[in-house]
Amino acid sequence: MSKIVDYLIKGKTDLNTLPYNDGGNAYDYIWGGNGVFVQAENDHIMTRIPLAEFETRGLPAVKALLKWKHGIPDPKLYDFILDEMLQTPELESYYAIVWSDNQYKIVKPQQKVSQDAVKYETLDNVVMEIHSHGHHPSIFSHQDNLDETGFKIYGIFGELQKKVPAACFRIGVYGHFGYIPDFITDRVRCLYV
Repeated sequence: MSKIVDYLIKGKTDLNTLPYNDGGNAYDYIWGGNGVFVQAENDHIMTRIPLAEFETRGLPAVKALLKWKHGIPDPKLYDFILDEMLQTPELESYYAIVWSDNQYKIVKPQQKVSQDAVKYETLDNVVMEIHSHGHHPSIFSHQDNLDETGFKIYGIFGELQKKVPAACFRIGVYGHFGYIPDFITDRVRCLYV
């Protein structure tokens, strides 16, 4: 019987090397000299994000990691999404970047939009979800935390009424999050919460 989640201690093996296939099927918790991390891998991304920082003497440190298996998506994709969102800056909207036919593609599924929410059809092979917060800040809301429970990159474009909108991006591993500073495009102010 395979494990969904495993608990690993840095020191028994080199856990800074991915892929690491001896752990859980979904993700592993890693205890290292500098804290606890969550590590996961899927068809598109390999990641290790810190959950709690503390010192444990005698254990080697663990490094945070984000690797794209197909390379980083072209910034033109994000610029296109931002341009589309700027067409209706007062409304929230949703776009996905999917991996299909050996390339990244933008998909805008069927959705219902308002000034405070967006409801959308779920898709397969999503590597990144980006939604807008209209005129509101690009801060992940409590509802975003409840909705974003998969394993992918999540992004928000906010303050779309301003000359330079704001953005915030994070990697999500089944409800655990690690923020990604200075990400994607130079057309926005990247916020790190």
